[in-house]
Order: sequence, then structure tokens, then C-alpha cells
Amino acid sequence: MCNLKDLKCFPTGNATILQNEDSIIIENISNSGADGILIDTNGAKEFVLNFKEFEVGIDNSVNISHIGIDKLGRTKILAQQAIYVNPENKRVEFAFNSRLSSKKSILLVGKIDERVTFQGRYLNPDFNPNINWWPLAAAIGLYVLDKVDYSYTNTSNSDGSSSSSHTVSWNGINSGGGGGLTTLDGVRFDADDLNYVSEEIIPKGVPLNELKLCPDYGKKLPVIRNNRSENMLKMSSFFARTKLVILLLSLVSCGNSDEASVFIPGRTWVYDVEIKDSLNSVVDTFTLIMSSRESSLSEKIIRPITVCYEYKNANITIDNECTGVIDNSNEISLHPPRRNVLEFTEVLPFPRASKPVGIGFTSAIELNIQKASYWDKGKNKTINLAGKKIKQELSSADFDSTRISFEKKNVLCYKSVGKNLNYVEELGQFSVSYFFNEKYGFVKWIYLTPWKETVTISLSKVDF
Repeated sequence: MCNLKDLKCFPTGNATILQNEDSIIIENISNSGADGILIDTNGAKEFVLNFKEFEVGIDNSVNISHIGIDKLGRTKILAQQAIYVNPENKRVEFAFNSRLSSKKSILLVGKIDERVTFQGRYLNPDFNPNINWWPLAAAIGLYVLDKVDYSYTNTSNSDGSSSSSHTVSWNGINSGGGGGLTTLDGVRFDADDLNYVSEEIIPKGVPLNELKLCPDYGKKLPVIRNNRSENMLKMSSFFARTKLVILLLSLVSCGNSDEASVFIPGRTWVYDVEIKDSLNSVVDTFTLIMSSRESSLSEKIIRPITVCYEYKNANITIDNECTGVIDNSNEISLHPPRRNVLEFTEVLPFPRASKPVGIGFTSAIELNIQKASYWDKGKNKTINLAGKKIKQELSSADFDSTRISFEKKNVLCYKSVGKNLNYVEELGQFSVSYFFNEKYGFVKWIYLTPWKETVTISLSKVDF
């Protein structure tokens, strides 16, 4: 245990703490995701933590969790924030846990010397259940974290309800001494103080024996009271004191590589891609090489396992990209290739397989696209998808299977089919069929485009 300005603090995981007169040094931080420090703020409504020249980078990220303790001694995570480098665009991004944010909207405010330079309100997106981190802003250039302020208030209203408010303030300096920031929807502003404000209205409380607590508060839960069903927010309104958890280099993910059954780090898949026109004539072919690896320290914030795609034509690399995959005890969900002539796959749902393999499912999501486009051969122009909310559906019947030839064997594959549910008049109807094998993963993908092309991605080789 250590003491920081009369507040008790404790190392977490394998971290060790060196105590100075008015500061602490945290050492022995690994990529386990558990190493850091827990600070008991002893019920303080406001808290300020100063950092000394902490430059956020690929191997330096910060995750802060705010934990409440109710009158019965139960703990609950109230809010989470992360600052990290996105490996795909190399930008320092500020992300918040959408499940722990207001279900209506949050307020983002930029300031310089208390002068407001930016203010925007953002609706909480309806995320895929496996994705809960919500990036809202990014720094332009390097970012050195200087200070984090945190405040929490809980007030009672005249109608018996209560209001809770979380405010987080990130203070930092960009490269060159500037404060250049940008929102993820492209608004550029200067600020050395970035504020995130989340407010929630909690209905009048119910007796304790009727309180239903669940891990993802905020949705509505049916509660049986006097033989009738009502709705209440799954959030306790009587937190007596709070703790602030600072996890330097802390990792949050929806799975890890130890759970993977197919996408084990170090594996490689080689696919043949063939594109045919409406007359069944081959118009293009190339090779797609997919590989899996352990995600780096900062990558684990947004994806547990990294997959990279290399596009090759006549042994010449023409494009490449890295993204992620979920492979855990419940499902496999793979981010598909979306570069070059495969940009249109943005319109369609991810390849997915449930576990146990063969069990049918139907999933529907609404994808909020921030930036994407593709070339429509039928219209002979680029289609901009930015700002569109595309509804996508993927389904698989119980044990809908077939056999596909691979490496001189007929391997058992389970089929799922997907399509876009809206923008059909504007974009056209896209559809896809995925064929999943329990050992090799996705053996074949067949895309049908509105311009009557068939894109077939067939597995030709693996190294395992």
C-alpha cells in the first residue's frame, strides 16, 4: 500500500510502486491488462491526477475506471475512459465506454484557459454487443498527458428521481506545444482541456428487494411488482463513496488469444479471389493472404486478436491492411477485407460463426459509417458511405451445412447468409454467403453485388 496526498493507493496485478514525498512511480507494468494502481479517493466528489511527461504511444496507453461502492458494500463500475494510439491511423484517440455513458447523449467540450473552443453533443450509438469502446476525438500529432480531472455528482430531484453526472477532463500538450484536436466526424479545434460530460436521470427508487442489478446498466429491465410488469433503469442511486482506478497500460477487450479456437496467433491463410461478371466471365483474380497475430499493447483496447490482409497480384503486393477478430467461447466474428476492389464489403455484415458450431442464429445491427466509399461499376462512380446508418442482417439455420473441397478433402462447412436491409434503392441489394469450417475457419465467401458481379474468395492453403 502507498499514500498519495493522504489517499490510500494499492498496486494492481504485478505492478510495483515507489513512493516519493509527493508523488509515486509505477513500475513493472506488462501487457497483462491488470497492472496499474488503484486509488481510494475516500468519497471525494472531485479528483485531480497529475502525470509527469507521460507521452501516449503504441506501447503507452491509459485506462481509467471509476468505481462506486453502495451502502451495502457492493462495487460497480460507473464510467471508463481510455487514451491510446490507434494502430490503423497512428492517431492518439480518446474513447469512452458507451455502455457506461448516458443512454441518450454525452457532451464533448474543448477549452483553452477556461474559454470554450468547441462544444458538441453526441448520441450514444447502438453498438454491436462485442464493441463497447466509443472513440470521439483524436489528437493531431504526439500527445503528452499532463493531468486528468474527474468529478462525480448525484443530486435528488423534487419528483423523487435523482440525477448523476460524470465529468472527465483530459489536459495535455500536442507536439509543438499546440492543442490541435479533431472529432471522429472531422471537426478540427484547438484545446488543451478536453471535457466529457455524461448525465443520467434515475427514476424514483424502488425497495431493495425489488432492485435488479445487471452488469450492463442503462437498458430497461422488466420488473414484476404487484403482478404487473414495469420498467426501471438497472442502476442503483445510493452510492455512498467512490474509488478511482488508474490502470496505466490497461487493456480492455472482449476476449483474448488464449480462448481462440481458429484464429490462434501465428497462423496464415491463403485465399484465391475470383471476380466474374453477369455473363460468368472472369474479369479479375488475385491472391489474398490473411495472417493472425497477438495484438500489441494499444491494439488490445480495440481488438483482442489482430488479423492482417495482404493483397497480391503476380507475387506483387498491391495493398494491405490490419484489423481484428473475435474468437472466444461464444463466437467467431471476423472483420473482412475492405481494401481495393473489396471496399464494397462495408455494406455487408461481418463473417460470423456461433459456438457451439452449427447452432443457428440471426443477428441484425445498424452500422454507423464514419468514413468509407467504394467504386460502383454499374453506375461508374464512387459511392460515399460516410454518415449512412446501414442495417445489416446475418443468419444461419441450425446445422445448415455443406461440404467444400479443400486440400483434396471435402470439409464440412456451416453456411450463413447476409444482406443489407436498407438503402436498397440508393445502393442496391448486396448479399453474401459465408462457409465456416470448425478447423480452418472461413473456407469460402461468395459476394453478389448490385452490378451483377460475383466475388468468390476460396481458401487454397493454410500453414497449420
